[in-house]
Amino acid sequence: ALPWCHSHRPDNFRKVVALACHRMQGSVTFDRLATTLEEISNESDLLGKITNAVTDTGSNFVKAF
Repeated sequence: ALPWCHSHRPDNFRKVVALACHRMQGSVTFDRLATTLEEISNESDLLGKITNAVTDTGSNFVKAF
């Protein structure tokens, strides 16, 4: 899982950073993906602050939300 953070600042400068890079071995099921993204959100103090997610429309990612 490689979540990204996009931030729009008042000066219209967009900042993009990678929050984490976690290797997921085995099946990447929706429940494992959701758990991993929640852990990353907690570690980054972003739980409840995330408003959007961009995906590859994979069924496992769609089910996680």
